[in-house]
Amino acid sequence: NSDTISDLPNLAPNVSTMGDINDKDVINKKICIAMVSDFFFPNMGGVETHIYQLAQCLISLGHRVIVITHAYGKNKNTALRAMLCPSRISVIPNAIDADVFTPDPDQRDTNYITIVVLSRLVYRKGVDLLSRVIPIICQRHSDVRFLIGGDGPKRLVLEELRERLGIQDRVLLQGQVPHHQVRAHLVRGDIFLNTSLTEAFCMAILEGASCGLSVVSTNVGGIPEVLPSDLIRLAEPDATSLADGLEQAIAECRQGPDGRRQPEDFHRLHESVRDIYTWRNVALRTECVYRRVLDAGGPEPTRHRLANYLTACGPVGGKIFLIFALLNLALVWLLQLLQPAERIEPGIVPDRSKLRNRSIPCEEQ
Repeated sequence: NSDTISDLPNLAPNVSTMGDINDKDVINKKICIAMVSDFFFPNMGGVETHIYQLAQCLISLGHRVIVITHAYGKNKNTALRAMLCPSRISVIPNAIDADVFTPDPDQRDTNYITIVVLSRLVYRKGVDLLSRVIPIICQRHSDVRFLIGGDGPKRLVLEELRERLGIQDRVLLQGQVPHHQVRAHLVRGDIFLNTSLTEAFCMAILEGASCGLSVVSTNVGGIPEVLPSDLIRLAEPDATSLADGLEQAIAECRQGPDGRRQPEDFHRLHESVRDIYTWRNVALRTECVYRRVLDAGGPEPTRHRLANYLTACGPVGGKIFLIFALLNLALVWLLQLLQPAERIEPGIVPDRSKLRNRSIPCEEQ
């Protein structure tokens, strides 16, 4: 429950401090952690992978992890958003296997500055916005091309754009890119472009930065939390602002002796990402948050949480939400009478000896 994170210091005020966590910060007491998400296996994506990898690392530290999610069978996902004071939230970025996403500047086409896009071609990912940015950049720079990976219903928008402007040789549509080929797609570029209209945490941005690409992205959702400000250019979700961000990135690319980014530039950016985002680091930071919550002495009193609905949701909406919250509480009390907690079968305790013999994808710091 997010309301239990009251009075916690922000454990990640600056993602550049992510490398400061050491094993000495971890207390030996083992805890049971419940992760709640609408997204998990068998679905595949950034959220699912994050939860799975983080759970594996927490298990390797000796904790018990339970993932609470949908019973799959219906294509229905619900996003629950709470109106909370920022001081009650600790931001922990995602992690990446930096040993997989490494630079390879030799894979670039030296005749072009290549802007890489990698996403599902759907409205939410800003494909319509991308279709307005491409003509601006192509008109201004004859040596810039777009390498677009991904598929979806909005692919037709990009195909029609290429045909109308006759730029098939400068807008390359690669189709769906399997995960094991993502690095090969990224290392062909100089700049990574994200045009999402909404985003919780864009893993593709991390993967692009780890491969050494300059990153330009819309400033939406959780994207400002993904990378430190010196590793990403943020733009408003409109064509003019994104084009300006790309202009800055292109100008940076031209500063090299031969008018191109140098190999050391790619490797320098990769090292910055490697130092910040490791699964071990994320697991330790998550553990610290849970321990602070446990030390806080329990959740906020129910009457205070109910009062929040009146202040946070407005004079009319607040009363409506309060009525539904009271009905939910009544239902919970009824279910507790019908099925007391002591009758619920406890979670299975894993065999630690077997876990130690397994290969767990958790990096050492």
